[in-house]
Amino acid sequence: MLDYIDTSKYSLLPNTAGCIQPMKRCAPPALGAEGGVSNWVSSRSSATKDNLFPDNEQLVRQRGSSCAKASSWLPYTTDDPVVCRKLEDAGAAAIMPLGAPIGSASDQEVNNLRIIREFARVPLIVDAGVGRPSDAALAMELGATRS
Repeated sequence: MLDYIDTSKYSLLPNTAGCIQPMKRCAPPALGAEGGVSNWVSSRSSATKDNLFPDNEQLVRQRGSSCAKASSWLPYTTDDPVVCRKLEDAGAAAIMPLGAPIGSASDQEVNNLRIIREFARVPLIVDAGVGRPSDAALAMELGATRS
């Protein structure tokens, strides 16, 4: 597949989506780095295969593993400002909270996202729960509120 992607023009982001067992979470960052694709990894940890809601406790433990240490770590998490700060402290290169549960068609929780944006020391990427164009516009407006 890499033969058809101009990696000088496009950046690829390996991720751990669907990796339920801890050891399998080591594969995407290792393969990405070994293949020269990226040293970044979107880190996702869900409790079960059929639930995409982030498992924050597992994310923090995952960062301590040797497979995550070599990567620029981008954890997918909930919109809890305290958890986001802990992930930053654990070495996240960016914080990626969900705007609303995936597939819920719920409105984004903008209050928590505003708090995270105000105090974040790393980039904030709203990674899920953006179902309508107005949701995407709202997420972008949050980025402009930081002084």
